[in-house]
Amino acid sequence: MAGFDYTYEIQEYRQRTYQIGVRVDPSFNTVESFAVVLFFRRADGERVTVAKVDNAEHDEGRIHIDRHYREQSAETKDRSCVAYC
Repeated sequence: MAGFDYTYEIQEYRQRTYQIGVRVDPSFNTVESFAVVLFFRRADGERVTVAKVDNAEHDEGRIHIDRHYREQSAETKDRSCVAYC
């Protein structure tokens, strides 16, 4: 996962600090594609994505939410769109 153009720390929940990261292309003033990512970091520094709102090509450029992380099966990513904006 690429770096973020902007990050914001939200809060701590169950001993994990959650953050929001934002990526835009080509810039904040001229957005053609974007992603807003909810994530936390494990003790070893690994970034774990919880959910992402974006307009990625796998959904024909429509704004949608992808759920990435589930406690019981953290390796499973659900690419089906769970909501539309």
